[in-house]
Amino acid sequence: MWGVEVAVKAERSRFQFMCMFVTFLPFCTSVILSLHHK
Repeated sequence: MWGVEVAVKAERSRFQFMCMFVTFLPFCTSVILSLHHK
C-alpha cells in the first residue's frame, strides 16, 4: 500500500514538472530568440 502512495506522489510531481516545463519552454525560447537577434 505504501509503495502505491509513493508511486502516485512521484507521478503527480512529474506531472507538475511537465506542466511547468511546457509553461516555461515558450518563454525561454522567446528570451533566447530575442537575445539572439541583438
